Amino acid sequence: MSIFERFLRSFGMHRWANRVAIRQTERKMLIAEHKKNSNIRPKKISFDEIMNDLSVSNPSRFLDRKVQSYISGDLWPPTGSDTFDEVEWRGLDNAFTTSVEGVKLYIVLGAPDLLDTIVLKLGTPVVANFAVDGEHRTVSARTAAMAMTMAYLSHQMSKHGAK
Repeated sequence: MSIFERFLRSFGMHRWANRVAIRQTERKMLIAEHKKNSNIRPKKISFDEIMNDLSVSNPSRFLDRKVQSYISGDLWPPTGSDTFDEVEWRGLDNAFTTSVEGVKLYIVLGAPDLLDTIVLKLGTPVVANFAVDGEHRTVSARTAAMAMTMAYLSHQMSKHGAK
């Protein structure tokens, strides 16, 4: 816990302290990501890498940023001080690991034919069954939003090829 976070908590500003803690954790994870040997230079994320991260990682803003980098074709890890906090200001939720509604909106806009075929089986892990061009596929993840994101990315990959 940082000094600034303790200061905020001492005045009862727990929501602000939580935001500080989240940003601090994200900053530490980005620093660790930059230190990896495979990330000496920023590169585009591969389909296999993002699918593996979605299937085994915990939901977080860090993973949301990684998914957004994959979808937009940006480099990972980010080189600047860019953030994806604009969604908070616009009032739209596009968290790919925690928000089923955010992922559903993405699917409605990007792959409306996929939405009717997704069947979620809740449990640990969450399993999503879906169909792409009549071919049935299955993916599993820790949350329903992550499973739906994996289904969306699989659909996009089969339709448009790897980025």
